[in-house]
Amino acid sequence: MTKAEAKRQKIAWLRRHKQYESRNYKNFRLAIQKMSLDVPWDKTTETNYKRVITEHFKDVTPMYEAVLDIHLNAGKKEYRYQRKKIDEIKAKLVTKQTPLFNAELVRLIADNLLTTGGSRIVSMTKTLAKFLINVLADLLENQQITYPIAVDRILKDINDPNYYRYQIERIVRTETTQASQYTALMAMDDPDIYIDKMWLSVDDDRTRNGTKGRPYNHLGQNGTVKRLKDVFNIEVYNEPSEPLLYPGDPSGSAGNVINCRCGLGRVVRRDKNGRVVMKTEPDILQQAVKKKTKDEMTLAEFEQAIYKLKHEESALYGLNGKQLYWVKGTKSQVSYTDEQLELWKGRIMTHNHPGGSPLSRQDLGMAMHHKLKEIRAVGIEAIYSMKIKKHGLSFGQVVARYDIATNIVEQKFESNNYNNEVFLTYKVLNERQKNIYFQRLIMAEFMKIFDNNKYFTYEEKRR
Repeated sequence: MTKAEAKRQKIAWLRRHKQYESRNYKNFRLAIQKMSLDVPWDKTTETNYKRVITEHFKDVTPMYEAVLDIHLNAGKKEYRYQRKKIDEIKAKLVTKQTPLFNAELVRLIADNLLTTGGSRIVSMTKTLAKFLINVLADLLENQQITYPIAVDRILKDINDPNYYRYQIERIVRTETTQASQYTALMAMDDPDIYIDKMWLSVDDDRTRNGTKGRPYNHLGQNGTVKRLKDVFNIEVYNEPSEPLLYPGDPSGSAGNVINCRCGLGRVVRRDKNGRVVMKTEPDILQQAVKKKTKDEMTLAEFEQAIYKLKHEESALYGLNGKQLYWVKGTKSQVSYTDEQLELWKGRIMTHNHPGGSPLSRQDLGMAMHHKLKEIRAVGIEAIYSMKIKKHGLSFGQVVARYDIATNIVEQKFESNNYNNEVFLTYKVLNERQKNIYFQRLIMAEFMKIFDNNKYFTYEEKRR
């Protein structure tokens, strides 16, 4: 990439970031004002306002929805922009065009926020509650006015356009960068051509430069090019460097990501003659030459072939990786003959769950009863694996403990005995996702009952 092209991309990014931030600031400010006004002020008194405000903000759903709006706005627009630019290059190569946007991306954006942003959202909600409590305390203690007048004053302040301004600006800028660069990275992962990423820093005196006062050196990363899956190693003043996958990467320290305005540029990979490098590697071509039937597939190939099916299919594998048999089932189950079940001992059974759910009580009971080495279930979102370390329990003993785990989870929900992040996650999921999440909680309790890995080793691998 030429310096002129890098400069053009940087200017274009700063223009887009400003537009995303402007729209997000307006909507997030209105959301914060509504959250503050929704406090049951008429039920507060000078003696109970701290408890009432704290109790009100235990529900973090409104904050999640407000932050999700930031992520969807910035994330969708940046994805569309990056795909448009990439597809302009691909059009010249007469390759298949990639859709600008799809529902799957919305799910990925929401899932990413739930996965990486749960603690941030809880913290934002608690900070807002603490802010309101402190404002009221100051009015009552230092200005010595009556409680009704203090409430009227705070309601007036909430409706002011500058209410909570610094905090809103900081949250909006941070989340806008995080969301847009997360989807920019996804957009660059093209199926047909190789694209690398370039760190674009803002050239002004506010950019982190690796000095004592601003220890993270974003300015020094400007122009650095990396493969999509490689990290940028951010130099830190008098400290080891810190890896970031992209600007705003939530895995980074607060000082490394808060208020960051940096972005990613696209670098189309070219050969020594300047031609775009296509993804037509020999291994891909060889895979296309011969399409394997399911009874010829390795375990990984079989799971890749079945995880999106609307009916269940199952296969049994030996420890040497050889498939012993393959069975096609119905929408909700696979049936086996006695001869097939006799082969389970010491081997690996895998199958798909069309609904995407984890291993069922039936799966676990049969795996123990027939002495499997490992049982696996694959779905659209994850691969679930249970390796059996110790046998000796009956089918009935396993499912009974699964039922106990189910009761524990149900009781925790009824008594609000989970933390805010669990309830937040559960509330915003659709019915299918709620069922999967509920069963994952059951599996966590099931493992505790079995003394955490005494009998089983359980693993969930997200797709």
